[in-house]
Amino acid sequence: MTEKWNQFVYDLCDAQQRDVDENEYHRLIETQFQLLGWAKYRGEICHKPNIPIGNNNFIQPDILMKRDGEELFVIEVKRPIHSISQREIQQLESYMRQRKIKFGVYIGEHIELFYDKPESTEAVSVLIIPLELNNKFGELFVELFGKDSFSSNSLTEFCEKRISEKQQELKKIEAQKYLVANGEAIVADKLKQYLKNDCKDSFSEEEIEEIMSGLTISVLPKTVLKGAPLPSVSSIRDMSLSTISINVSKKPAGKPAKYSLNGSPFLAANRFVFEVVKAYVSQHPEMTFSELERVFDPLLQGSCGVIRSLDYLRQKNYKGQRFFDDTSSILRSGDGVEFAVCTQWSYHNTPRLCGTCKKAWFFCRDDIKPSGSVLPVAYV
Repeated sequence: MTEKWNQFVYDLCDAQQRDVDENEYHRLIETQFQLLGWAKYRGEICHKPNIPIGNNNFIQPDILMKRDGEELFVIEVKRPIHSISQREIQQLESYMRQRKIKFGVYIGEHIELFYDKPESTEAVSVLIIPLELNNKFGELFVELFGKDSFSSNSLTEFCEKRISEKQQELKKIEAQKYLVANGEAIVADKLKQYLKNDCKDSFSEEEIEEIMSGLTISVLPKTVLKGAPLPSVSSIRDMSLSTISINVSKKPAGKPAKYSLNGSPFLAANRFVFEVVKAYVSQHPEMTFSELERVFDPLLQGSCGVIRSLDYLRQKNYKGQRFFDDTSSILRSGDGVEFAVCTQWSYHNTPRLCGTCKKAWFFCRDDIKPSGSVLPVAYV
């Protein structure tokens, strides 16, 4: 399947490098699906079909795939350097639900599979595949979506398995959250029981209480930022997996404001943003590049975007410009995409990034204050 995937994706990679327009990319995608056994002349690849809904309305998905007259899956196409938005996900979901199709595929800067689980409130993203050769999930994609091998039952089983895996990951995260929030009391109780049961001949009840009062017990996630002060015990009560505190210096006349992350020394805006993104990636190592782009929306920065893949930077000839793209500053997403953080930040757009942190992080500590006069910008 490696050869088949490479054959399927090679021209898509080339189109991404050339930054082709959506119409050309659309035609190319239809051609590539013919490599998987689907045929236009048999009506299996339907280009922008007008599908009536109700008496006077119709919908027009980009591509509708059929076999023996049965509608199997719908494809939403965007430019190969596009970043998928929630609106486009909802549009694809609308096509799926109007036609009662369980599977939707988005093809733009990556390939993303959506599954409309019966009785669910929305379609679920179950797989994201970067446009690259020799990708193991790409091999799986051409196997699942080849005409001869396509099976709604097999694809449903795959999607259900992926959802179960994600749900299990969420359970583990919730378990970690619970232990972080309640671990001190749990461990303290176990230690006290140990002293009472195994050391009862050595210490009285009062002495055991005295021993315990001399201990400070903290249960912390391993994702606490390196070099950042550890949270106080009292600040951990309602803590989620991630913590962050942001402060901004009072701006001297004629000088740009500087920002502090988790009590660290004040940094220039661009270096501060880099540290924020780096911290978020380290705390969410499983997140794909597409998911990270949804957190750090390009519009937060402006025309350059907050983060961009190295492939994008090469296409735009941005080497050494506008991004932290030296080797030591390159970051990597959970799906293996290497990317860089934009350097173009000022008092115009940095506060927007701070505002996004309120949504991206779950808890704010206000017990960390850098020395000097500071004005809180965001407690998240």
